[in-house]
Amino acid sequence: MLEMPASQDFEHCPDKLFRVSAEGMALSVEIVLAEVTSFPSSGDDKARREPFSALFKGPAAHFLPQGLYRLENTSLGSVELFLVPLGPSVDGAYWYEAVFN
Repeated sequence: MLEMPASQDFEHCPDKLFRVSAEGMALSVEIVLAEVTSFPSSGDDKARREPFSALFKGPAAHFLPQGLYRLENTSLGSVELFLVPLGPSVDGAYWYEAVFN
């Protein structure tokens, strides 16, 4: 499992498809990594990773409420992320964001 993901882990991920699951979910859902945005570090601590966010697009048929999910990817393996729904897109699919500070 990827413990402390960095923006580079997602930016250089050749397979943008992630399978999402959580305790109590009847089935897994596939979402697609759409964008990774890095933010400047606010401190002098060079040991900390650079803050970033990952934006995902999920299917219209399966809304994921805000919460902790396990995401699995063929290149990265698995990682647990707190996903926040941002709302539907024009085509009805849902946008989700994970922020890393």
